[in-house]
Amino acid sequence: MPSCSALDRPAPPRALRAWPRLRRRLRNQLAEADRLYLPLARLARPAHAVGPDTQLVVEGFPRSANSWIEGCVREAWPGLRVAQHLHAAASLRAAARRGLPAMLLLRAPDAAVASLLLREPAVYDPSLGFEEYVRFHAGLTGAVDRLLVVPFEAATGPFPAVAQALVARFALDWPAPAWDAAREAGAWAHVDRLTRDRVGRAHVSYSPAQDEAARARRRRRAEAAAMAVALAARTPRVAALQAQARDLHAILRAHAPAALRATASESVPA
Repeated sequence: MPSCSALDRPAPPRALRAWPRLRRRLRNQLAEADRLYLPLARLARPAHAVGPDTQLVVEGFPRSANSWIEGCVREAWPGLRVAQHLHAAASLRAAARRGLPAMLLLRAPDAAVASLLLREPAVYDPSLGFEEYVRFHAGLTGAVDRLLVVPFEAATGPFPAVAQALVARFALDWPAPAWDAAREAGAWAHVDRLTRDRVGRAHVSYSPAQDEAARARRRRRAEAAAMAVALAARTPRVAALQAQARDLHAILRAHAPAALRATASESVPA
């Protein structure tokens, strides 16, 4: 029987969420101060932060295929030193300043925020989700010309297209990865191993190792999260944040290579 996870529990009352939400807002403010945040990140999370030996930066807003792309990169180029999963624009700005290859994983805001509600109901509501989305992406408009923007549709599609765009964008001499079912399974194995090591779960919630019953439960929760975002967007504050988030998404997405700008859109958050 699957173990209970945060996805199976209802959000606690608003009063119980006050401290986690305040802590998250303080973290977001700190993450905007590169000269302070980056040294602290190197001390606290050296395996994730940009350092002197970093060869590639992979970053995006939470729930934007960060784990999947990291798994693909580690399968494609074993041993590559990758800075990832701080979910801080500071990492990408540091990469841009240093001329490092860097991928900005970009997901549409409504789906990203709904997925945050699905994943961390104890912390997020639509207001905080859109607020964080705006903070993260507004901090990248000045650096986007020195990044590879990877839309979510491309990030969750065939990895060779992303690998080819990365090599071309930064004129890298990295070998083009051969990609087949075995390599894709290897990427999933990386994702599941890293997830287990970092957060103690056997599989990420979207892993193919999940059984169909678990997938059905997740789809129902995803639909409920999307509805919660749509309802919250009827209020003036959330509607204003949503509009800012959508504008930033459009601005940044326009910088993605044409080959990665898929026309498909998400209907249910992952």
